[in-house]
Amino acid sequence: MFVMALDVGTGSAKAVCVQADGRPLPGTEARVAYEPRITGDGGVEMDPEVLLAAVVEAVSACLAGCGARAGEIRGVGASTFWHGLMALDARGRPLTPVFTWADMRSARAAADLRHVPGRHGAPAPPVRDRCGAPPVLRE
Repeated sequence: MFVMALDVGTGSAKAVCVQADGRPLPGTEARVAYEPRITGDGGVEMDPEVLLAAVVEAVSACLAGCGARAGEIRGVGASTFWHGLMALDARGRPLTPVFTWADMRSARAAADLRHVPGRHGAPAPPVRDRCGAPPVLRE
């Protein structure tokens, strides 16, 4: 019995099958590297098609390394780079690149919001109301 561990990070997608004792199953480790696109205005973006292709390649290589034992995989644990944002259309297709945690284009707007009157420096209730915050956060 194995668990596949999948890590989609800022610089690569990695997959490996881990045995019940926590050790990697030999021959199942796969890593597919890529680089974010850095824009002149502080943007740090990922192409969603590149990310998907890298994940598919890493998972496929990991499964190939399992060979006939691939059927013993009982679960998948996944981790992705934090604080990414991507807009999707009604069919779930990407409308934008993935804006990563390192993207600084909204830094000025975020700093400006800190000066809007509100509780504990948060935006005033009308802003929270418009963005759909739960009622408990509106008080």
